[in-house]
Amino acid sequence: MTILSSFWPTVKWCLVSSLVSLLITAASICWMKLEDVDWHPFPAVACTAILTGGLLLAALKITQMYSQLAIDTEEMVRGDLSVTQAAARSAPARSVDIISENEAVIPVSSR
Repeated sequence: MTILSSFWPTVKWCLVSSLVSLLITAASICWMKLEDVDWHPFPAVACTAILTGGLLLAALKITQMYSQLAIDTEEMVRGDLSVTQAAARSAPARSVDIISENEAVIPVSSR
């Protein structure tokens, strides 16, 4: 957990920089394609404003989700998942292979 949390600022910086790069690319394409239309700068400005507004709304939603899904590090679930299959009382419990990596075919119910 501490390894992943130490890289979180880098991941956030990469996310922000990639979104800004996408915005600049899309706005540049709008300006190039709308160069020869009537009322030249206004359609390109409108497209840029729509793109920027959409990006800001997406950033707002990401910020809301980040605050709503924040989990305290003391409450974070850690460790491996272990599942045991219920068996008869006389038979020992056997482990369940969740991803079926030890079996060639995934078992299917006979119902």
